[in-house]
Amino acid sequence: MREAFQKYLDKRFSSYKKSKALNDFKEELLSNLNERFEEFKAEGLSDNESYKRSIESLGDYSDALKTLDAHTPAKTMVTYSKLILSVSALYFVLLITAYLGISFLTKGWSKTWLIVLVGSVLYVVVMFILNSKNALANQKNGKMRFNVLAIFTAVMLLSYFFISFVTKKWGITWLIPIDFFAVWLVADIFLTKLKKKKAMRIRISFAIMTFAAALYLTVSELISGIWSFSWLIVLGGVIIMLAYLTAQYYGNYRDEIKSGKDDD
Repeated sequence: MREAFQKYLDKRFSSYKKSKALNDFKEELLSNLNERFEEFKAEGLSDNESYKRSIESLGDYSDALKTLDAHTPAKTMVTYSKLILSVSALYFVLLITAYLGISFLTKGWSKTWLIVLVGSVLYVVVMFILNSKNALANQKNGKMRFNVLAIFTAVMLLSYFFISFVTKKWGITWLIPIDFFAVWLVADIFLTKLKKKKAMRIRISFAIMTFAAALYLTVSELISGIWSFSWLIVLGGVIIMLAYLTAQYYGNYRDEIKSGKDDD
């Protein structure tokens, strides 16, 4: 169980700057956790219940953190955010300046807009690379989701404009952004860690209906003469969503019967 507690503490303090003081503090907490675990086990509790109560026994140790050098990353993050914001602003000002300058000199307005598109995609990719390390280490600040969304957006824009210009079928390619958005919502479910079950249910239900609507539009546009019954796709989405909610509520009801406590 020591390894489980160690993983918990590593994740809990992943956003803090590494220091000897922080390591000592984590070791102290780890020792307390192991002691509490043994005490709960001696009372006859299961491993899972002992682990849960040991974590809860830590209480609020925010005051203790204020005495450590580890509490300073908040200032570091603010400074880093300001740096990124200023660099981003400068980058886009230069990008727009280059776009306007080249457009006026060449008079090729029908093509020079690609400078802004390519520059924006390049910016997204660079931001993804800069944030990927912290994103993998700390998902709770939303960087993981931001990075994945950035990649999705870059791929979507490139795919949309490339396919549209090559095929000249702008009347159909408008579906690409919608389909990418639906796929992103599904992927976002696996990247989001929400403690409240109600919030997760809403997110998943919305993703199901959005994906069903995107599939309905895509199939209806690509296959001629299918509009008369392709609406069944949306109906199927509604059925899946209701089945999911029913299963969730049944599980909550069963848990409440066992524990005698409300879920939300």
